[in-house]
Amino acid sequence: MGTDCAPVVANVFWFAYEYEFTKGLLKDNITLAIKFSNTYRYIDDLLCINNKDFELSISDIYPKELILKKTNTSPKKSPFLDLDITITNNQFITKVYDKREDFNFDIVNFPHLDSNIPNTPAYGVFISQLIRYSRICSDFSSFQAKSLQLCSRL
Repeated sequence: MGTDCAPVVANVFWFAYEYEFTKGLLKDNITLAIKFSNTYRYIDDLLCINNKDFELSISDIYPKELILKKTNTSPKKSPFLDLDITITNNQFITKVYDKREDFNFDIVNFPHLDSNIPNTPAYGVFISQLIRYSRICSDFSSFQAKSLQLCSRL
């Protein structure tokens, strides 16, 4: 992923395989095609909701060289992009997910206010993160916890 066009090329590459698979399903097995309507992909992240046939179909969709790794911690909890999705009482509960928090070392995410950058962009980063958190978190307590964590980092 070393060039500017790499994400677009990756998306188009995988889309070609998925398109051919879906086109065949729409002709041969509309019931299975409907199950795939809740499957989402962005570059190398896949989210498949309520489709137990997905794992059986992987070899029909993608080339054998592709190795998919399951990252969900249970059938009702999974990270996807910057979301932590949990199903509780038949409802989706979303929180912010940052895979950098899984590392066992500190990462500098944000500039310090005493650095040489102007204050306005630094405050803009803070506000934009709060807006992002408010859009992702499905309950206030998750938003509050993530916001307090952000304040402690800055």
